[in-house]
Amino acid sequence: TCALPIFATAQMAIQVRDVPEGTAAVVRIVSAAKGTIQQQDLMKSGEDTTSTVTARVPAASLDAVMADVGRLGDVQSVSRQASDVTQQAVDLDARIGALQDSIARLRDLLAKTSSVADLVAVETELGNRQAELDSLTAQRAYLADQVAMSTLTVTLTPTVQVGGWQADRKSTRL
Repeated sequence: TCALPIFATAQMAIQVRDVPEGTAAVVRIVSAAKGTIQQQDLMKSGEDTTSTVTARVPAASLDAVMADVGRLGDVQSVSRQASDVTQQAVDLDARIGALQDSIARLRDLLAKTSSVADLVAVETELGNRQAELDSLTAQRAYLADQVAMSTLTVTLTPTVQVGGWQADRKSTRL
């Protein structure tokens, strides 16, 4: 079963003075939190560079990672979604348990079967149920991963320059 019934995703848009440096800082923050980078895109358009980093971080660290990333520049937007998967986890666990019991009964029946036709029928049904069990077990593992690791997408854009001055006048930020 899943330890926590909720998984979260979040998005942040931040203006930074230097997008490549800001991107490297996001990667360092995620790594320090024992997270992983799923995708990293750096796009240049004329003089401007934009970066998008998608990371997976331990769910318990999501707020701290977001706070650290938010200190890199001027936060333009933050969005966070949480999904309660309690019912899905309970349903998967019940279905997995029922299939495990059914497979155990079929294995007992298989040991007692003497005719070839019955043997083939029981083996076929056993194979079908084992395939269904494997699928449900994979779904449960995926759900547990979604709960354990949150997805954070950070978009970094350059701070707007106005007449040679940064519009936000936060020259100490990246």
